[in-house]
Amino acid sequence: VAGEVAEGSLKGKTLTFVSYGGIYQDGQIAALKEFVDKSGVTLLSDGPTEISKLQAQVESGNVTWDVVDTGDFPPYVYCGKLFQKLDFSKIDTSNIPEGQISECSVPAMNYGVVLMYNTEKYKDNPPKSWKDFFDIEKFPGSRALE
Repeated sequence: VAGEVAEGSLKGKTLTFVSYGGIYQDGQIAALKEFVDKSGVTLLSDGPTEISKLQAQVESGNVTWDVVDTGDFPPYVYCGKLFQKLDFSKIDTSNIPEGQISECSVPAMNYGVVLMYNTEKYKDNPPKSWKDFFDIEKFPGSRALE
């Protein structure tokens, strides 16, 4: 990002970045250091990300959050309402995998979700899909999602 901003172009401006807090957000702020130093922007950090807080800001007309790290779902549902449509003429999306961009968001990271099961218990007929995962009659026992 820092390479795409003119030296001092945001001097005197403030940008509020919102995320989930803790070491996760500390890492994000550290990753933004080069951008902050080059642009001259004052970076404020807030959180945690809560859609109800964003909605209250929008409804009151007092929006203080500029960049919000959130899950995939809210920008799709609230695009043009709580989330502003992005100007893609100003955003380089050439390195973003197809299908990960919406009118109101670009991905901050990628990760995978895997289905795991006890191979001893389900040797001959293991779960093969998320439908199987949620089928408690065919596959009884505890479930865990994170």
